[in-house]
Amino acid sequence: MKIQHELLALLGVTMFSQSCWALDGNALFSYLKSGDDVGLYYVAGVADGLQIGDAAVKNISPQDAEKQLNPQTLQMLKWAFGCRPTAVTYPQIADVVKRYLEEHPESRHKGASFLVAEAIYYAWPCKAKANH
Repeated sequence: MKIQHELLALLGVTMFSQSCWALDGNALFSYLKSGDDVGLYYVAGVADGLQIGDAAVKNISPQDAEKQLNPQTLQMLKWAFGCRPTAVTYPQIADVVKRYLEEHPESRHKGASFLVAEAIYYAWPCKAKANH
């Protein structure tokens, strides 16, 4: 339970119900389409939060994470960890998120932070390691 609260605080997002999202995909898409810096800063904040969450989760076993995190949080963390190139810039991530939201209007009712993680995952998926 303690790990769950720490991760949620680090991520700066609430994952328990749709009604708790600070911003949904429709609002984020509007910000990104208009060129308003709020969209860029939101995407940058979520991307940074995911990096911090990655560092925190690496300190616990996968079994403990599965026991202590709710399924939606765990899925978001699995999607976003360590797969995007280090040279990717925040404006580039914002462009990827904008394109993802444009191509998936059926998902814009979901929480914006979840959609940012989803867009990052699909843009830079983790490659499976070959067994030797």
